[in-house]
Amino acid sequence: VFFFLKHADEFHRHPGSIGARSYTPHALWLFREYNELPHVFEARIDASYAHAQKYVDAFPARETAIVARLFTFVFGAFAAAAIVLSALNQDVLIHYRIPRHEGGPNLLWYLALFSTALAVSRSYGAEPPAGSAEHLLRRAAS
Repeated sequence: VFFFLKHADEFHRHPGSIGARSYTPHALWLFREYNELPHVFEARIDASYAHAQKYVDAFPARETAIVARLFTFVFGAFAAAAIVLSALNQDVLIHYRIPRHEGGPNLLWYLALFSTALAVSRSYGAEPPAGSAEHLLRRAAS
């Protein structure tokens, strides 16, 4: 709770920094050249982040990809079933509620939920970028 409250403003202003990677102080010390000026070093390190991210993406987590494919299959099946039901009878899309009480969400809401979950699960099961890992590592280190 303390961590969240301490960094909530930073997360709100820079949402991309939540999962951002950065070099460790030891790696920065190893990358630094003898008598290199700080602004030149920072520019060189900033330019290497894109190549370093491509290198890390070249090694996808196998277990994550398997689970993502499972979720893609399940959510895709539910979304396809909702689309087929709505194609057969258009009133089902708006008027059919799950569970059947008055305040429950309709099938359109579930279709949006399954489509969003399908898009997220497909992004986790993406294929690694083309190119050899050695080449990507050399680009990140240069």
